[in-house]
Amino acid sequence: MKHWLNFGVAGVLMASLPALALAQTTPQTTPPQTTPPQTNPQTMPQQQNMQKQRNMPMQSSSGMAQKEVAIAHTHALMAENAQTVDKVHEHLHHVINCLEGPTGSDFKSQMENPCKGKGEGALPDSRGNSSRQDRLHQAVSQAKEGLDSDDLNEAKADARRVASLLQTDSSRGISSNGEQ
Repeated sequence: MKHWLNFGVAGVLMASLPALALAQTTPQTTPPQTTPPQTNPQTMPQQQNMQKQRNMPMQSSSGMAQKEVAIAHTHALMAENAQTVDKVHEHLHHVINCLEGPTGSDFKSQMENPCKGKGEGALPDSRGNSSRQDRLHQAVSQAKEGLDSDDLNEAKADARRVASLLQTDSSRGISSNGEQ
């Protein structure tokens, strides 16, 4: 096969098509990829996060209880604003599940527990704080009254009372010894 080389108008050497085709089928070499240096396994992101978690103090049960109360308060507000008795009851069950936790006598495992993984329940996590426990027991009792009511307005009124009881605790941040 004959290859033609031409000089173009600008004096640039131009190859004929067969030579160009041959050049395109020739494997091109690329510079080797540089990989980042291997890091010490101790500094890998997953291990850094685990190390940070180990160095962080465990959250107190009072702090867990306050989060659980805040979640229960949100569900009490949802119950108060619900449009059907069934929805009021559903959210009041969520309140009770958050407050009592899985070991509570009124805990309903077939209902959602929005506080799952946050603690053992606001009541168990409030041991040693009698004023908080009193309010939480009142909230559970009031929620149970709402569950017993088939009247939408009565059930919503009970949910409002529950929200009020929980608002006190979730907004002011009661300390673990009951002081405000």
